[in-house]
Amino acid sequence: MSLSYDFHVAKKNPYLQYIISARYTVLHFVRSMIFYYIPLVADLGVACVYLFYLFGPYMSLLTGTMALSYFWVSARSTMRSVVLSQAEKLANRNTEDALSDSLGGWETVQYFNRAEDERKRYLNAVEKEQVQKRQTGIFDSLEKAMQDLVLNAGLAAAVFLAAYQVFENMQPLENLVILIGYWAHLRGMLLLVSSD
Repeated sequence: MSLSYDFHVAKKNPYLQYIISARYTVLHFVRSMIFYYIPLVADLGVACVYLFYLFGPYMSLLTGTMALSYFWVSARSTMRSVVLSQAEKLANRNTEDALSDSLGGWETVQYFNRAEDERKRYLNAVEKEQVQKRQTGIFDSLEKAMQDLVLNAGLAAAVFLAAYQVFENMQPLENLVILIGYWAHLRGMLLLVSSD
């Protein structure tokens, strides 16, 4: 509060509150790297080696391809999701600004008989915010659907390959059970990291 008058006039209250409440820090990044990403890469490496040992090179190749496809889909959708999220935050900020300006200058609005214009301005900002939220929600659903498609296609291909090897007596049946259990573990790790 001891800053100059120009500083306070140049900045809008909702924007200052947004800056103050921002929570992404270097600590969050370091924690994510140590507890999520590094163990995931190590687990995927172990999975490829273990499945190579159990089923041969095709299963290892299939697992690696599925993981890379999953990462590619996640990375592409995350880039688009960041843009949509920023647009949603901007729309939210514009809505808060319109409300704050209307309430803060209510005497002026009433004096010049502009209440209806302020109401329309606020409703327009709310409508734009709702459109952005809807777009973000639809894109998030599509992102999850694409990630599930990659994971399920990888599982189906791995089970078909393992079932073929079991049917041809190249592998014992318990290896198929091990594959399904291990695949569930890999799926859980990938979903955990992508939801972070």
